Amino acid sequence: MKMVADVAAMSAMMERIVAPWSTSGPGGAILVFDRSGSRFSVSGGLGDLAQESVFDENTVVRLASITKHVLAAMVLSAADQIGLEDPLLLHLPELQPEIGMVKVAQALSMTGGLPDLRECLSLQGLFFNSRCEIPAACKQLTLLDRLNFQPDTELSYSNTGYRLVETALARKRLNFAGFVESHVRRGAGASLYTPEIWGDTVAGLVPGYWETERGWQPGDQGMPLSASGCLCGSASALADWLRHLIAGQGSLATLFSRLAVPRVLLNGYCTDYGLGLYRMTVQGRTFVGHDGSLPGYKACFLIDPASGCGVVVTSNREDTAARTIARSVLAAGFGLTLPDPVSPGWASPGFYVDESGTRWIEVRERSIIHMGAEEPLFCAGEDKAVSVNPTAPVSLRSVAGHLAGEIGFSPVRFAPALPGTGPDVSALDGIWIIPGQGALLEICDGVLIQGTGPQRSRMPLRSLGRGLWLFRRDDGPWSVEVRLKRLSCDQIELATARARSVIYERLTIVSVGGMKETAQAPLISV
Repeated sequence: MKMVADVAAMSAMMERIVAPWSTSGPGGAILVFDRSGSRFSVSGGLGDLAQESVFDENTVVRLASITKHVLAAMVLSAADQIGLEDPLLLHLPELQPEIGMVKVAQALSMTGGLPDLRECLSLQGLFFNSRCEIPAACKQLTLLDRLNFQPDTELSYSNTGYRLVETALARKRLNFAGFVESHVRRGAGASLYTPEIWGDTVAGLVPGYWETERGWQPGDQGMPLSASGCLCGSASALADWLRHLIAGQGSLATLFSRLAVPRVLLNGYCTDYGLGLYRMTVQGRTFVGHDGSLPGYKACFLIDPASGCGVVVTSNREDTAARTIARSVLAAGFGLTLPDPVSPGWASPGFYVDESGTRWIEVRERSIIHMGAEEPLFCAGEDKAVSVNPTAPVSLRSVAGHLAGEIGFSPVRFAPALPGTGPDVSALDGIWIIPGQGALLEICDGVLIQGTGPQRSRMPLRSLGRGLWLFRRDDGPWSVEVRLKRLSCDQIELATARARSVIYERLTIVSVGGMKETAQAPLISV
């Protein structure tokens, strides 16, 4: 097995990638390092568009979910205070029972079934930049009462486990910012920072941008950042920390290998996600790393443990495919061939649903959309299409007009959707609420209406049949299809890939005489 990367091939690949990042728009940097230090980097585009500063390997950005492996390292370093097999309820007794039974290791390995808090709030009508203070966010965590799936039966990405574990550590006076200060900034000499909210001042931090009809606009987020994604720093600073972590000296000894150990599910499948790190295999060679995404920022690192060679990608533009870039650069360096995209026609395009009506997918030419999240697909044999995303594994075959296989290592079988079957959309007309939480939506004449004032949105419902509908919700840089399921006459359920059970109840009004009347949506909503 080749142990030394081909520098010329890596450099050529990096130059091709950054070429489209013009001097008038946001950009990014790609840095290659090994155990001895940073070796070379290529960059393009601007850091701060207003200041016209050049983006390079020292430009500070939000590293987003790359933060997760640092929190997991903190957990392993505090084994006398919190155990991987501890149920969350042991440390956070205010949690609802179903959430509290999830173990710390399950919460950190994406196998606990915890719904993503940000996605849940989105389904309640909050936009990505709606402000939410830290105490309020902690309160919302205690209101979560349903899992997306039973623990250790599936792998599905969620930030909630990291928010909960960070809160549990803080109860023991173990502060994440303090861990970063002592182990990362002082211990490794890496200039990484841990703001709690988007507006906190971070030295040198450049804006992240997403493209609109008006041009590039700065990203924003209203949720507290937490140790699920708060880390900020440059490509060179991240490489400094990673080299220190790989070296495993002192209190960090063996941590890197322990963080990368995957979890075995109840059905025997071995995931590619460990504790804040995932594994990607290309032609038998396994890389370890993680990526991150926040509005306007993309980042990723991948390391070849055998040689110690690694790649860091940082960017302040929403359209950067950071994980794909890192994988392509390492593959070029080791002479590896990436899998071919799946051929159009691998399955009949269109919408499919599973027997329970829980999951839906849309087949496109070279990808699927699973419950609102799109995944590119690649060839894995004559009749199988797979994803190469360690946080969203997909393996599907087309069988007699159906699709069968696994998503998140959970067995699935999909049949073509049958629009127009089941109850008529008029059965949904009315006003719907989440009792005690203030969330409200209206449905009238096949249109779902949510929000207030200038943020009031009208979203047409599209039938999947059998009491299932989809509507598209636009939220800043993102647009996602939400599944609506009619559970009963007076209950509906909204779901996305990361939040699969947000239940609304039909609003009823009790008159003075004690009579109940269903609240109907207005005939005309504006």
